[in-house]
Amino acid sequence: MNTSTITLDELEADFAEHEADGGSITDGPDFYALAGEMFPNTDPRVIRAVTLTVLANNDGVESSQVRRVITALEDGFTGFEAEDDFLEKFNAEYPALDDDDRAQWENSMLVVQFDDSGDLRWCFE
Repeated sequence: MNTSTITLDELEADFAEHEADGGSITDGPDFYALAGEMFPNTDPRVIRAVTLTVLANNDGVESSQVRRVITALEDGFTGFEAEDDFLEKFNAEYPALDDDDRAQWENSMLVVQFDDSGDLRWCFE
């Protein structure tokens, strides 16, 4: 649920020049703070992992980095491959250390569970 006073168009405009100059939205903390404002019920780790996943999977998409990331945060990932990419990125960036840990993504929840080899891994509840 987006309860921020900033709109997607405003956020995209804020980063347009930076992107046009070849910069990435991950270069500074502003994007994460603003995205967190737009998605207050989403764990900051999720926002960062979604951002990194979207940017890594830029399959020649013409829209801005900002628009692609915010759309992914709003809609989730479509298809198991994209979801697997996200979980792989999340597990790489934030290794699961405690089986009680949780990370909210708006109306979804990531939890830590033991995988088949007995290792802790993040997965969707």
